Amino acid sequence: MMQMRTLAVMTALTCVAAAAPVTAQDTADALPLAQSNPKPIYTPEAMLRRIAPAQEQNAALGYWMAFAQMKEPAAGSFSPALLDANAAALATLARATRLPFCDWGIDYALGPNAPIAHLPKARVLARLNSAAAVRALSRGSGDQAVEDWLVGMRFALHIQSGGTLISTLTAWSALSSTWQAIEMSVAEKRLTAAQRARVADAIRLLPETVFDWERAVLNEASVLPLGAALAKSGRGSFVPPTSDETKRFLREIERVGDAFKRSPDQTAVAIAAYEAETGVHRFYRESMPSLTKTNETRREVKAARERLLAALK
Repeated sequence: MMQMRTLAVMTALTCVAAAAPVTAQDTADALPLAQSNPKPIYTPEAMLRRIAPAQEQNAALGYWMAFAQMKEPAAGSFSPALLDANAAALATLARATRLPFCDWGIDYALGPNAPIAHLPKARVLARLNSAAAVRALSRGSGDQAVEDWLVGMRFALHIQSGGTLISTLTAWSALSSTWQAIEMSVAEKRLTAAQRARVADAIRLLPETVFDWERAVLNEASVLPLGAALAKSGRGSFVPPTSDETKRFLREIERVGDAFKRSPDQTAVAIAAYEAETGVHRFYRESMPSLTKTNETRREVKAARERLLAALK
């Protein structure tokens, strides 16, 4: 499944050092219960591991911390002073991207009214990270620029995680700014062969259209039945979809969603068949974002990936 592949990609893009096992024991005058157990390590990190719940850490919590630390630009200007003021936010961002799991907690029970306040904040933070990479390169620190770009790529995958198509488009916007900066740096011959190879290796790990488009399409469709119910309560002349019409829409959109796992050309065939289906209720047909435009964006992502890999050779 694409979701499992995304987790695998995130894991592969992340380099985590394993902690050394503790074997030292307490002294003989320690309490009896402590004598048979490893001696605790008293560092903040070790203490947090001992008191943390036994569950996978959620990168989204780290991103919200970064949002809280973030100083947003007043008029879209990413000045050196602004980057300095966001050093803590960018450091928190980098740490969070090293976690393979991200759940923004989008409440789909709220249908189209589910809050997605993280997306505009994520867009700004991604741009700050890209600006920091460009500055690092201008200061002669190509290795740091590469680190920042890898952070940006991991962050883009997490922005999309579990969201609808607006999340995927926001993620592509973030990734596109990162890739454009890399492409420009390669054209100006500012990266070493080793630095180019490192970036290329990370990009090759990504699927050809990068994101989990199938899941985004299905998530988009899943909120529409509740949207239809809300529309029914607000419009006197509105004729809502019947239960059978809703089932038919979800069945058809699931077929299209499955096609989004294949190439854009194959997906286009499935989209044409869906659009020719006359039994889809008008509300669903008009409320669902354009699948043709979505597929064209996939073509754009695929082409950008191929172009950048070619430039990095």
